[in-house]
Amino acid sequence: MKQSEVLQELSEYVEQHLNFAQTLKSKKVSTLKHQPKEGAWNALQCIEHLNRYGEFYLDECGQKINQAKKVQGVREFKPGFWGKLFTKIMLPKKNMIKMKTFADKNPEAENMDKEVLDTFINQQKAWLSLLDKAKQVNLNKNNCSLTLPLLKINLGSTLRFNLYHNERHVVQAQKAIESYT
Repeated sequence: MKQSEVLQELSEYVEQHLNFAQTLKSKKVSTLKHQPKEGAWNALQCIEHLNRYGEFYLDECGQKINQAKKVQGVREFKPGFWGKLFTKIMLPKKNMIKMKTFADKNPEAENMDKEVLDTFINQQKAWLSLLDKAKQVNLNKNNCSLTLPLLKINLGSTLRFNLYHNERHVVQAQKAIESYT
């Protein structure tokens, strides 16, 4: 897959996430706080979870992109073994693997309001800017740290991993909203 195709796909996800968050702003707080079932996250919890990861990955990817050597021309993207594995399990699909979240990324038992959405919207705009800057660097290089200790994957895989993670929880937030009666 070409680097430009990866960045285009990710930009499309970010645009969808941005549009979704903007539609949530028109919803009542009671709708946003509705738990679809016992122990499940409501829409605000899903978005706050993404905000917490976004803070880390925007900084990590931003630093790598800003420090990277600028390149020109079409490049093939090669995710590598770990990058391919992590991104594959992250996209939402039927019978997907449920994962436990780190305690500091778990928004349970917190009183949230629509400010969570403002933070997410600002992060999505920052992602669009970073993805545009990423067009000038080699996604196969510039290994990034993950929130999973001791692991690093290339910049392109890190972008995919995080933005696919966003897609996973945006879908979860959509289902929470749809379950509200």
